[in-house]
Amino acid sequence: MGEQHLISFFVAGHPQTQGSKIVVHRWGPMIGGRPTCRVGMREARGARLVEWRALIATAAAAAMDGRTKLSGPAEVNLTFFFERPTSHTRAQRSTRYVAAKSKDDVDKLARAVNDALTMAAVWEDDGQVAVIHAYKLYAGVGQRAGVRVEAMSL
Repeated sequence: MGEQHLISFFVAGHPQTQGSKIVVHRWGPMIGGRPTCRVGMREARGARLVEWRALIATAAAAAMDGRTKLSGPAEVNLTFFFERPTSHTRAQRSTRYVAAKSKDDVDKLARAVNDALTMAAVWEDDGQVAVIHAYKLYAGVGQRAGVRVEAMSL
């Protein structure tokens, strides 16, 4: 097994999901009196997802600080912080941590982070992740929306 180390960092921003796809049709010229069509797939979140993954990959690369990639099985702890709804009462706003009821699936949020960590060379492939803990919370008073990431070798 390789060197055991932990990387830990926070990325501010609105967490984005990865996983939903959109079918794209590209119509081409008529051939033999029939239209041609190419069908492809793209991420539903598009530019927002690309930007979110780039932010995470940049922070992860800085946190690696020249260390070698994680080898073997890995564990990832993710805590996603979302902005509190304006409809929260004063009592709800003063509560430090409350599970977020966002429409974003926690597994799709984690998928975007894991792919970004692969881009940042934290590990060879996100298939190495054997244990994952992911939480969705509302940001506390004075806290920014974003994700806290911890990745380590098992």
